[in-house]
Amino acid sequence: MNKTRPPSSDDSDGELAGTMSHINTSAANLSAELGFVVVLPPYQRSHVAVNAAGLMLHNAFDSRDNGGLGLYRVHWKASTSNLASSRLAEKLGFETVGVTKWHMRFRKGATKGKVGNG
Repeated sequence: MNKTRPPSSDDSDGELAGTMSHINTSAANLSAELGFVVVLPPYQRSHVAVNAAGLMLHNAFDSRDNGGLGLYRVHWKASTSNLASSRLAEKLGFETVGVTKWHMRFRKGATKGKVGNG
């Protein structure tokens, strides 16, 4: 929720700005991936994505005693054509460690301007 905008009559908590989640979480490896990052168009290129992802990282790395998950490693995967996601990851301190070819199949990717596997 975007707490910088006043609540509306539809939702007293504030406007929905997008969604993020921890995916591929492994308790055995103390790791997770920050995934399914969606920021709605009115909030793109604003403070929302950086702040939300930062909070997700704090939650992941904070100790369990402090209410966090106590993880040691967080991954971020982005399509090679998703420059906004890659820039956000870099801004948060993630480093590119490689390219996984054919990680996902994008149906009709070529007709949507995707290169290779996207």
